[in-house]
Amino acid sequence: MAAGHSRDEGLVRRGDCGRRYAAIGWLWNPPESENETTAVIVKTDGDGTPAWNRTFPGISANVGTVTADGGYVLGGTKSPFTYDIGDAFLIRLDADGNTLWHENYQVPVIFDVKETDDGRFVYAGNYWYGLVDGDGKEVWLRNMEGGLTGYAVELRPSGGYVVAGTDARSGEGFVFGTDGDGTILWDTAFTATGIYGGAASAPGGYTLAGIRFLSPIPAPPGLPASRRR
Repeated sequence: MAAGHSRDEGLVRRGDCGRRYAAIGWLWNPPESENETTAVIVKTDGDGTPAWNRTFPGISANVGTVTADGGYVLGGTKSPFTYDIGDAFLIRLDADGNTLWHENYQVPVIFDVKETDDGRFVYAGNYWYGLVDGDGKEVWLRNMEGGLTGYAVELRPSGGYVVAGTDARSGEGFVFGTDGDGTILWDTAFTATGIYGGAASAPGGYTLAGIRFLSPIPAPPGLPASRRR
């Protein structure tokens, strides 16, 4: 399989003494290819030597997580350049890379996914966040009104979930906490700061990652706005 470009989306470590890893991403195939993109997961040993790899034509994987049973869940979209409604997916694999299930959802894309303590999966993406059961069947789906994109999701220590990301309209970052049914309990915005990852639980709060936008430099008097840099 030839590929014109590749995009690595994540590296997940399997939490056991074997020190094994999995790299997850997608290939942007040449124009003459049957499929525009191909999702990839490569499992290695602790020294980085590949043990196995799996490819999934026609989709792109943005995120992966290790499941409690040593397998993996991949999330992404079939339309990475347009993010069409109904193209988001989750794929569950066993520890040997065999597909257990592959489900699509009525959302554009999934950017992050976490396994819950009871074996379900919570995810976040463009305008939506949701919860599915251990077989990938939808439990609930919630819309984030406006242009909110959830790039990170995490479990709240007290129960429920945290979703963090960026408002596509203003560029401002946000984070909100929900109960177990996805109802928002609190929210916080970050002026001039885009949130693109993180949401990991930390003592007394959460760790977020993103970009801090600097204020534009004022243009000299009389300089047209179109030429300000």
